[in-house]
Amino acid sequence: MVTLKFLVITNFLVLLTDHISWAFSSTGCPSEFKEMCECGFKSNEHGKKIYVTNCTNAGFDNAMMLRNLPPNTEVLIFVGNEIRDLPLNIFGQETVYEKLHTIDFSDNRIQTIKGRTFHNVANVTKLILNDNDLYIISKDHHPRMFSNFVNLKELHLRNAFTEKIKAGDYLNNLVEIFENSSLNHLRVLNMENNEISGIYQGEFCSLPALEELYLADNHLKDIPLNFSCLNYLKVLDVGNNFIPYLSDKTIKSLEVTKHLKLNLTSNPFECDCRMTQTYHWMQSTSLTLVNREHFYCYDGFPPNIGKTVLSVHPSDLQCVPDLIEVNYHTSAFIVLTIGLAFIVIVLSVLIYKNKTTVGIYVNRLIRPIQSKFHYVSLERRDATMDV
Repeated sequence: MVTLKFLVITNFLVLLTDHISWAFSSTGCPSEFKEMCECGFKSNEHGKKIYVTNCTNAGFDNAMMLRNLPPNTEVLIFVGNEIRDLPLNIFGQETVYEKLHTIDFSDNRIQTIKGRTFHNVANVTKLILNDNDLYIISKDHHPRMFSNFVNLKELHLRNAFTEKIKAGDYLNNLVEIFENSSLNHLRVLNMENNEISGIYQGEFCSLPALEELYLADNHLKDIPLNFSCLNYLKVLDVGNNFIPYLSDKTIKSLEVTKHLKLNLTSNPFECDCRMTQTYHWMQSTSLTLVNREHFYCYDGFPPNIGKTVLSVHPSDLQCVPDLIEVNYHTSAFIVLTIGLAFIVIVLSVLIYKNKTTVGIYVNRLIRPIQSKFHYVSLERRDATMDV
């Protein structure tokens, strides 16, 4: 009896020791994480203690260890690994992560996220997928990839999509993903640096609570958004795109918005007559134009290059059609002259290299003409003699 009690106590102490050893190990993570991650409480920017599981640059090529994610995890940082295809039920199906509110899966070379990849993530409010290689076309298109993030408030997709496919090819599917994921609480969407050259009118209308939209570092030439369905939009960042000026339609749409903070910095504004409407709008709009004193002219006539847009006098926003036409004709003449000179040079080289053959053909052509000429001359001479 004493021996049995001793064994029970011994086993209990072993289990307790193992538990303490796990809880206070160098990493604080379960053994499945292979001591490549750190788990424990950290202070956030506000000084509050939060439980963080951090697997940055751990060298993982699969995500199976995440099925043993510590239940107390509030922030998961899984960055700098190589997980091309996220598996189904990445966090398993049994554990409900009630405290998990932030997931950062940046820079993992992720190509596909399936509709059932994420499970039990209803309390997650921030999802970061920056710097990945997402394919969302054809067989790799999963319209419900975000459907379980029912309380998501921030979605970060900066440089998230593959560069092997044109942006226009995946934007249609992205609209479908937004529509099927019911992101009714999403307030922040970051889609910077994705080579986006155009936006569809209803692109973001399935995000009714959207407040901040970041589209900087893309290839946009205008902002053709449907602002009538973005009633809560407060921040729009389209800095460092290819916008030369805003269309009249865009200007009218922007004026419908209220309390919008708009970033247009680092766009190549063309300060000529086409800029007139945009110029006057910039001077008079009630919207907040971020750093508008640093909007610069990258082109324009008269020479406005290098000036700030708002320092240019309205009378200097000119276009000179005659000059443009002269330049066009001059350019055409130069191109034509160069083309003809090239043809002459090529023909000359060919003739020189085949001068013997060319000479024979020329003689054959000239001889009948010469004979005819001499025959006519004799007739005329004989006629003169008869007279």
